[in-house]
Amino acid sequence: MAETVGNGTIKSIQILRAIAALSVVYRHCTIAGDYKFPSFGTFGVDIFFVISGFIIAYIVSKNTDGFLLKRIIRIWPLYILATIAMTLTVVLFPTLVQSTTISLQGFIKSILFIPGPENRGLPILGQGWTLNFEMFFYVSIALCIVFIKNRKYIVIVCAGLLILFLIILHLVNINSYILTVYKNGLIPEFIFGILLYYAYCFYQNSKYNKAGIITVIVLIIIAVMSYSYMVYSGITGFKIIKNRNINFGLPALIMVTAVLFLENNIKQNGIIKIFVWLGEASYAMYLFHYHIVIFFSRLVFPKIFGKNENIMIDLVKIIIGISCTILLSLIIYELIDKQIQKKLRVLLKKIKRS
Repeated sequence: MAETVGNGTIKSIQILRAIAALSVVYRHCTIAGDYKFPSFGTFGVDIFFVISGFIIAYIVSKNTDGFLLKRIIRIWPLYILATIAMTLTVVLFPTLVQSTTISLQGFIKSILFIPGPENRGLPILGQGWTLNFEMFFYVSIALCIVFIKNRKYIVIVCAGLLILFLIILHLVNINSYILTVYKNGLIPEFIFGILLYYAYCFYQNSKYNKAGIITVIVLIIIAVMSYSYMVYSGITGFKIIKNRNINFGLPALIMVTAVLFLENNIKQNGIIKIFVWLGEASYAMYLFHYHIVIFFSRLVFPKIFGKNENIMIDLVKIIIGISCTILLSLIIYELIDKQIQKKLRVLLKKIKRS
């Protein structure tokens, strides 16, 4: 769902979402098919989290009414559908997803965004682990909304409390699975996004908010170099520091910042429209891509291509897999996700009126 500034979509954010989602899709394509191509793309999650911190800060600065309910409505319905789809896949085709196990406790924890040791520490829908952090972030913001009446201070106070929370977790011996997950997770990326929001506000209100050609070129180079570093690190395992929040989180922040600061210079054209559309569908793509990738890599391709050692055939498989993932994700977004959101927004308005 597109987030807006004024009456227009933040094109740069949707482009970044598309890039993040496609990075994750590529990663899972290469893993599921065991192709002879370098595997990278986990950093797409870091990009998503920085974006999330920025967007939530933007939303809360404008309006806090029904914040948590609106966020739950946005992410829960499609997530439940994707979780059910994965559950059915495991039950009906157990050989396709051998690494996933189903239990009632695991299912309940999965749909309630509660981290648990079941299923190797992952929800039934593996990529749903990120939503555990997302929901934690939403609840943290919602609590701040309750206790802090001035909207200007809500997200910055929340960022401060999250930093304090992480410091305490690292200083104190903890014997809790859930707290250990949060301690070693990607909460810092949300904080990066919140800080970026304030930097973006300053930039937008400055006289430099429409970059000249030299600045545009520099920002593009910075964005490309940041992404290239994450790709290189993903392929080679090279890390400036072993901490993921620094190794991937900071380059993700730099990349998002550079592209976001190009917002006023992004002209609407066919390619931009496609990327914005992909960005809008990125949540559907993120949730359902693994179903699609597994279907093609483990069912369709073996029957069409058989067993092969040909790198060109692997390339064709990756192109087909990603293309079909994009197409089916757009269909899911337009026919399911979008329609659910429309109906729930109407229902929410009716409840408010009554």
